[in-house]
Amino acid sequence: MAHQSFYNLTPERQEQIRTACVAEFASLGYSKASTNTMCREAGISKGLLFHYFGTKKELFLYLVDHLVEILLEEFYQGINQEREDLFERMLKWSLRRLELARKYPLYYRFNVKMFIEPDAVVRPEINEIIARLTQEGYNKLLDNIDYSSFRPGVDITKAIEALTYVLNGIGEKYLERFRVDEDYQLKRGDAMLKEIHEYMDILRYGFYTK
Repeated sequence: MAHQSFYNLTPERQEQIRTACVAEFASLGYSKASTNTMCREAGISKGLLFHYFGTKKELFLYLVDHLVEILLEEFYQGINQEREDLFERMLKWSLRRLELARKYPLYYRFNVKMFIEPDAVVRPEINEIIARLTQEGYNKLLDNIDYSSFRPGVDITKAIEALTYVLNGIGEKYLERFRVDEDYQLKRGDAMLKEIHEYMDILRYGFYTK
């Protein structure tokens, strides 16, 4: 959490400081990011930066919380949780993630650095955030789903597990590509969506009534 004096700044000035810090972390990751560079780009002294945020770690975790809040709010604003097919819901969510990555490329790069290889200093906190977001997302994903198209006798819980395993497998494959090129999803996101769609069609054929 930032010091109250930071919130006394104009919203524009707050955003200028945040952007400078996010850009540095997104470029170099936590351990290599330079607070000197952040201060130079933000136009503030190092003493003032630490007055606002305490430590480099506290600054980083503040930015994580801030960006998660922004992205989650926008994500769910763009998603209509009306009663719908499970596969359509998952495709819709995948598309929405890609839309936000393209709308906020800097935030996306920050998240790639944060989630793929969190520095040991912040790993416990990041793992806790990931676990919380995963559980919250899973609960929302399955909220108000229409299961009527599943064939009689299909264990819906196991079907959801199978679908989750497939999506996780695709995610792991692309994660390796993100490590080499952190802008991969921005450039090849449509190909990833196409692959997700193809696997979902296969599973839908196996689980649903003809």
